[in-house]
Amino acid sequence: MVKILGLSLLAQAAIAWIFRDEPHRGVAKVLAGYQIGGATMDWVMWLVLLDDGVFGSLQARAAVVAAIVSHYALGALLLVALRRQGDAVVGPAGPAAAA
Repeated sequence: MVKILGLSLLAQAAIAWIFRDEPHRGVAKVLAGYQIGGATMDWVMWLVLLDDGVFGSLQARAAVVAAIVSHYALGALLLVALRRQGDAVVGPAGPAAAA
């Protein structure tokens, strides 16, 4: 499991590094959606598997809670950054004022 998570984070870090100077809004939207979707699946799976004892240990529960919070936070930060970037490009008066 650690290897899978590490590979996923490595792939996301590589994409972020590639687009660091000129971020592509579409890529950022996809990554935000992935993070929010991943967090949602984490808590849904927690609820589904709760009676199976999969998350019986304190360490397992802490890991799931940390994953949920960090995924939602990263997704939300990406959405905020997209919104701010859009406001900076378009401006407060809308697209007509930017032209």
